[in-house]
Amino acid sequence: RPPRSTLFPYTTLFRSDDKPQADTFLLRRVRPTLEGKLGEKGEFRITPEFAGSSSTLLDAYGGYEFSSALRLRIGKFKSPFGLERLQSGADIRFIERAHPTSLAPNRDVGVQLSGDLAGGTVSYAIGGFNGVADGGSSVSDSDDGKDAVGRLFFSPFKNSDVVAVKGLGFGVAASYGDEQGTASSSGLASYRSPGQASVFSYRSSTNDADNVIADGHRTRYSPQATWYAGPVGILGEYVVSSHEVTRGEQSDTLDHEAWQVAASVVLTGEDNSFRGIQPKKPFDPAKKQWGAFELVARYSELNLDEQTFPTYADASKSVESIQSTAIGLNWYLTRNLQSSLTYETSRFDGGASDDADREDENVLFARFQVNF
Repeated sequence: RPPRSTLFPYTTLFRSDDKPQADTFLLRRVRPTLEGKLGEKGEFRITPEFAGSSSTLLDAYGGYEFSSALRLRIGKFKSPFGLERLQSGADIRFIERAHPTSLAPNRDVGVQLSGDLAGGTVSYAIGGFNGVADGGSSVSDSDDGKDAVGRLFFSPFKNSDVVAVKGLGFGVAASYGDEQGTASSSGLASYRSPGQASVFSYRSSTNDADNVIADGHRTRYSPQATWYAGPVGILGEYVVSSHEVTRGEQSDTLDHEAWQVAASVVLTGEDNSFRGIQPKKPFDPAKKQWGAFELVARYSELNLDEQTFPTYADASKSVESIQSTAIGLNWYLTRNLQSSLTYETSRFDGGASDDADREDENVLFARFQVNF
C-alpha cells in the first residue's frame, strides 16, 4: 500500500481567553508503508508513523490466507471493532473521527482469524489481543489479562442488481477482557474534543489511594451499519464501553457511550462507498476536468456515566457529555490527491468551575492529503 501523508491547519473560529488550542499547521499522518505478498497466500505489512513529536509503529503483522473464508493475521494491527476506526485514514469523510472512535480500541498486538462467507455477504473477525484502553494502541502489555474481540458484519444484498439495497450493511462488534491498573499505569483513557483538546480525565494524585485505576472486567459492544446507493452514503455506529474502576475503597462499573450518524453525497455523481471515492474525471484543467466533490454532514455524542462524578472525575475539569455537529466539503482531485474542509461545533456539559459548562468549541479544519 502507498505511503500516506496528511497536512492540515485548523483554526478556532471564535477566540476566547479559554481557547485551549493554538491555530496551527501540522502533519497529521505521515505513514510510509511497506507491505507485500509472501508467496501466493502470505502477506506482511509494516507501517510507522512519523507525524507528531516522536515516531511510533502503527502496524507490524504477517498473515496467511487459507481461503476467502479463513485468514490468519498475527502482530500489531487494528482490532476488529470500531466501524469508522476500521475505515482507512485516507477514506474517512471528516478530518477527525467521531466520538465512538474514542471508546473503541485502536491498534493492538494479538492474533486474528477472519473471512468472508456466503458469497461475501457475511464477514467475520475474531481474535485475542493484549487489550488497550479506550481509543488506545499498544505494543506491550502491563498485566496478564487479555481481550477477546469479535465482529460480525452482514451485507445481504451485496450481489443484488438493485442499487437501492446493494450497499446496505449492518453488524455488531464486541470485546471482553480484564484490566488491572496501577498507580503508574491506570489502564484508563482520557478523552479529547474534535479539536483535540483534552476534555476528560480520571482523578489522579500523588496519593495512591486517590488514584482511579481499572480494576476488573472491561467490556465493549457496538451495533453498526452502512448504506451506499449511487452518490449517497450513510454511516452509523453506537459504542458502549464498560469498565470496573476503583478509587481507594470505592469501586463501580462505569458505562460510557457514544454514537454518530454521518451522511455524504457526491455532488458530481460518482458512486459512494466505504472505501472512498474514485473521480470519473480526474483533475485536469486543460480538459476542463475538476475531479469529484462531496458534501458531508455528521452528528455525534459522547456521554460519560453519571456515576463517574464526583468520585472518579472532577466535573469542574472534566466534561460529562459532548454533542458535536460537523459539515464539510471534500474535493477529490484524483484517487490519490484530496483536499477537505470541515467545520465542527461542539457543546459540552460540565467541565468548568462553579458547576458551569465548558465553553463551546468551534473549529475549522482544512486538509491536503496525498496517497502515493
